[in-house]
Amino acid sequence: MIVPWTSAELAACKPPERMTVSEWADRYRILTPRLAAKPGPWRTSYMPYLKGIMDAWNEPGVEEIVLCKGAQAGASEAANNCLGYTACQDPGAALVVYPTEDIAEWASENRLQDMIKTSNVFNGIFRERESDRLELQFRGMYIALTGANSPAALSAMPMRYIIFDEIDKYPRYSGREANPLKLGKERTKTFPNRKLMYISTPTLETGNIWRLLQRCDVVYRYEVPCPRCGELLSFSFKDVSWPEDLTEALRKEDDPTARQKIIRQVEDRAWYRCPHCEGRIEDRDKSFMLGEGRWISEGAEPGKIRRIGFHWNSIYSPQISFGAVASEFLRSKDSPEDLMNFINSWLAEPFRESVAKAEPEKVLEASGNYSRGEVPDEAVAITAGVDVQKSEAYYVVRAWGPGLTSWLIEYGRFDTWNETDLQDGLRAHIVEPVYRFGDGRLCQIGYCLVDCGYRTDEVYDACVVYGDVLGPVKGSSRRMDGYYRRHVVDRKGRKDGLTMLEANTSLLKDFIFGRMTKEPGTRGSWSLFRDCPRGYAEQIASEHKVMVTDARTGSSHHEWKKISGHAANHLLDCEVYATLAARMLNLHYMPTEEEREAMRPSSSSVDSAEGAGWLKGGGSGWWKGR
Repeated sequence: MIVPWTSAELAACKPPERMTVSEWADRYRILTPRLAAKPGPWRTSYMPYLKGIMDAWNEPGVEEIVLCKGAQAGASEAANNCLGYTACQDPGAALVVYPTEDIAEWASENRLQDMIKTSNVFNGIFRERESDRLELQFRGMYIALTGANSPAALSAMPMRYIIFDEIDKYPRYSGREANPLKLGKERTKTFPNRKLMYISTPTLETGNIWRLLQRCDVVYRYEVPCPRCGELLSFSFKDVSWPEDLTEALRKEDDPTARQKIIRQVEDRAWYRCPHCEGRIEDRDKSFMLGEGRWISEGAEPGKIRRIGFHWNSIYSPQISFGAVASEFLRSKDSPEDLMNFINSWLAEPFRESVAKAEPEKVLEASGNYSRGEVPDEAVAITAGVDVQKSEAYYVVRAWGPGLTSWLIEYGRFDTWNETDLQDGLRAHIVEPVYRFGDGRLCQIGYCLVDCGYRTDEVYDACVVYGDVLGPVKGSSRRMDGYYRRHVVDRKGRKDGLTMLEANTSLLKDFIFGRMTKEPGTRGSWSLFRDCPRGYAEQIASEHKVMVTDARTGSSHHEWKKISGHAANHLLDCEVYATLAARMLNLHYMPTEEEREAMRPSSSSVDSAEGAGWLKGGGSGWWKGR
């Protein structure tokens, strides 16, 4: 007796319908409000560039796919679509490797299982009762999930498919085992039709994803047509634009709240400039451009292509506006760590480590054509910085002009052995000295910041006595917004309302070393007096900026470090404090001579301003900022 097969049995024997990953996703994938910005049926047309990436999974000759991408660019969901397609269309043992096992558990529950349970296509093939969070069982295959911090799991069973997610965030391996990428790849070598996918935002040029991208047989970049001229272009940060007047306002503004207000205006008013026709491209044009775009190959060599790469940044994401990119840059640019994150996560580029360092000879190249103790005619104010040690103090005196152009006027040291020595030395070297311009005018130091790390109470006492000129400061290398923070001094027995500044020494050193590269005498330059001694230059060159990696987390950031065996760094600290003092006088708002002339209603008002201490630093002029 012949028993006819049931419809379910017939359906099980039916071969899968031939389709690509992108076609499978458009037909079966459902996005839930739980994590998706646009819940509902998956539409590749929302992020059209993902089509080429997903369909590369179907290419029979391709073994490895490298995705070097920006944040919120859709790569992880594209990889999930590849896994879903595999379970339904071409089953085989699969492994997904996340940076840690905790992340693997989270991704299983919130990403993969969410996809499986909301798409009817998995009904009948997903075996939920046999599954757990790190091993999802299907008919004919399973998906294992693990962390790169679990070497044993990476070297256990053969796998046909492996997806390595966020590989630049993998923990550093000890050396007793091969690295996670090699361990995982070893598991696929018995499969002639294997597929490996590597996904990550980049970190450094020596990072995993960037090195893999450079080894690809061919790398694709997505090009889109300009809606104005029709020429193809690749989205690049250099063409993200915003009004010049907002850039100028940011340059002059130091107040964090006011700066954020300007940055919000940038976000609202930014656009993209076509590099071909210089046409203005708005956010509303992006959908059309993405839909008409295509992946363009570069670096393809003749022969069989086994490893392909895709490289695209966050500017392509329909979820991210041109203004969001511009504002993120402006919020990040003054912090090396934040800037690194912007370059890595938004621009999908490696952070090219440029260590700031100046040899004494390079410092001396900033020498100008004026004498020690002489104030150039272009200057309009003078500041100073003092670094206090246990038995001595160092000081630097610097003059300032428009554009924070500056000139070293004097530097030195004095002993502080006795209790009165510090206050006497500050009076003799900072408060009382009078400096002469080249044309004979006289001036005094307008403001000086004194380090209060040592002999703290003595510094506070001096700042109370000479409060019009002196202020306490303490250097800090911790991350902060802006150049400084204010703290009201709260010490037992002190009720004088003294305010201490916490200086962002990293940002201020960035400023100094950046200005050091400008031609002496030009706007914004940082100059030394003629025949400046080498001893001064050696102290300025006593530190360099290096990349420091946290051994525990693997994260990297920049720090200014003392160079072993080099001169002391006291005068560099003095320059930091003198620079901050200039900002406290609001000298970054200083107008040019032409602007000053336009603002002067009459010669008598100028005389009155000078009589009130505009040059002597004893009055309450607009530049004081205190």
